Order: sequence, then C-alpha cells, then structure tokens
Amino acid sequence: MSGMNKGYLCDLENGKANTTVEKLVRLADALGVPLSRIFEDF
Repeated sequence: MSGMNKGYLCDLENGKANTTVEKLVRLADALGVPLSRIFEDF
C-alpha cells in the first residue's frame, strides 16, 4: 500500500507528525483517490 506504518499514519491524522508531498501522493495512490481529495476538508 502506502509503505507507511500505522503509528506514523495515526500521528499524521492527529497532527502529531509532519509529512512531505511525496508521502501524500503515495497515501492518495494507496487510497485510490486524487491528491486533492486529501485537502477537501481544509
């Protein structure tokens, strides 16, 4: 999938970790959604 561990994803979701655009692209690809979808709630 994304190659990121659950702990990192949990921290990212809770605002306790920073990420890169490359990791966001990998996450969007793993979820099967466009990158813009990740930012829709902001």
